[in-house]
Amino acid sequence: MIPKVLDKLHLNNNRKGYLYLKETIELMHDERMTVVADAYIMIASRHHVTVSTIQSCIASCIKDGITHCPSENKIEVFGSDVEINRRNGRNYYTNVEFIIYVMNYLHKKIKKI
Repeated sequence: MIPKVLDKLHLNNNRKGYLYLKETIELMHDERMTVVADAYIMIASRHHVTVSTIQSCIASCIKDGITHCPSENKIEVFGSDVEINRRNGRNYYTNVEFIIYVMNYLHKKIKKI
């Protein structure tokens, strides 16, 4: 189900960021982790990279995907087409914001089943 949501948001599954993001969401859901940073540490250890690498790969993947994602898909997952993070002036969601939105969307979908 996670890959379907990430594909719906036009994230490129050939990128490392996609893999790291998918694993982060899986850990947060399956292991009931509550801190994204803890998931990043586990994934970094698994892939023999730094946490910083995990963060930047995910951020890049999100930025590129959201830029090409149709408005109706963003509205379905995020509740709106708003992409601006006013706190830092970026035109895309932070990693944590994105993960939270996707997890909330997944929980809603699972409840409907």
